[in-house]
Amino acid sequence: MRNVSNIRVLFILLAGLVTTGCAHKDLIDAGEDYNRQGRYELAVAKYSKALELKPNNKKTREKLAIAQLQLDLWLDDLLIDADAAKENGLNGRALLLYSKVAKLRKEAHALAQYKILHQQLGNDVRYKIAAQYPTTLGKNLGHRLKDIQIINKADESQSNQFAVKLSYSKPAFKTRTKLKDRTQSYVSGVETVANPDYLHLQDDIGEDRERVHNYAEQYDHLYSDVQASQRKLTSLRKDREIAQLKMGNAQPNSSTYQHWYNEVNRLNRLVSNAEQNLSNFQHEYDDIDHKLTSIKQQLSEHLNELSYLHPTAQQDVYSDYNYQIKEVTRMAVGKLTLAFKGEGSKLKNISASDTDIGHESHPTIDLDYNPVKLKNESRMTRDYYSDARRQAEKSITRHMTDYRNNLRDEANQLSGIDERLEGWVRYGLSGEKGVDQGTARRMQSQLQHEFGIAGEFDINKLLHLYILR
Repeated sequence: MRNVSNIRVLFILLAGLVTTGCAHKDLIDAGEDYNRQGRYELAVAKYSKALELKPNNKKTREKLAIAQLQLDLWLDDLLIDADAAKENGLNGRALLLYSKVAKLRKEAHALAQYKILHQQLGNDVRYKIAAQYPTTLGKNLGHRLKDIQIINKADESQSNQFAVKLSYSKPAFKTRTKLKDRTQSYVSGVETVANPDYLHLQDDIGEDRERVHNYAEQYDHLYSDVQASQRKLTSLRKDREIAQLKMGNAQPNSSTYQHWYNEVNRLNRLVSNAEQNLSNFQHEYDDIDHKLTSIKQQLSEHLNELSYLHPTAQQDVYSDYNYQIKEVTRMAVGKLTLAFKGEGSKLKNISASDTDIGHESHPTIDLDYNPVKLKNESRMTRDYYSDARRQAEKSITRHMTDYRNNLRDEANQLSGIDERLEGWVRYGLSGEKGVDQGTARRMQSQLQHEFGIAGEFDINKLLHLYILR
């Protein structure tokens, strides 16, 4: 047993080594493909994973070192380009390049410059709004909205700062009543009907008697068959005994002996067939006898059960009861006015509602009186204010989305590639999710064209560098 156990352990270890070897080779092959393409960042990632599988593999270390050297040389040039971009006022380009260097090398200078530019550019493009609104809308309106900064006063000279004045009309209260018909069944009395259990049991008894009759007929036929088979078998056995005696009295090898020898063989076959037929008839006879006994017992039980049942029974009578319910809805409606400075006013519908159902008492169906209970005007007014706040925040969010879309559209319309990239970065920094996929692809294509493919440009990760979070 110990040898078997050792063999199993050895087999598992060998299987693990084979699997590791295959995975290691696949990673090396992928790394070499990336290396030949000049995509050194991806090559370094593959070689690093391969080295984790085989830490002492010299060739893997050498391949990783060469790919890392090429990537470091590219990052050195990228850092120089980042400094030059900042020097030339291309802060959006500089932010992306600093971010790439900081992400791969955690380089202090690059990380510091990225933080400075991210804060500076983000502050310049982040949507900021000063909202003036009645205190009844609550405190800190808009403070929890994503990508929006609430400020006390907007600076009209800043393109990312806006002012809005919110107001609303007094709620107008309306009540609407609907009468609806309802129907419910109830027990209106009882009636005498034929007992369904009695009827069903009578049907069962009729079926039992029919089956007793059928089984009795089969029983009689099979009994006759068994008796006839027994008589035939007895006769054949007697004939065989006579033939055997005559064969024994005849001279061996004589024609008489041969005649009775053949006759004995014939009778043996007939006896064997007769025994088989008798066995078959006996089996069928025993089976039908069992069934007949069983169904007679069942018939006796059903007859006994029937003697205790009453032929009639009392049954509930159901009727429909019609009544009315009253559905009452109370509403508070009005208008919210949003006056964005320099853009005119916008009106939004605001409302609050409460609905309840009531009805009179109806003893016939055991339904108690249920009065209509609605919120009073004071509570409805609070709900009205809450909806006004929701509508206000939705409008501000929509205004912010329009602002971000405008940043993207303006950037797309710029003719110079430098100016266009700067505009895209501003658009990306104006929201936590960065730029849309189409813009990200265009930015990535431009950076790869200018700086090569040694490293990967994941635009939204570079805009909001994950290592800072």
